[in-house]
Amino acid sequence: MRNSKYTREFRDSSVQLVINSDESTAKIAKDLDVNEKTLYNWVREY
Repeated sequence: MRNSKYTREFRDSSVQLVINSDESTAKIAKDLDVNEKTLYNWVREY
């Protein structure tokens, strides 16, 4: 993985939020100020 502006802990907690939430991934990405495609990629990698 290249150097990221997001820590591993932030990525992991964001993925868990998507998995355990009834909110859409798009809404969570907006709330976290993360690009929607980035969050989808993190979930896919998980």
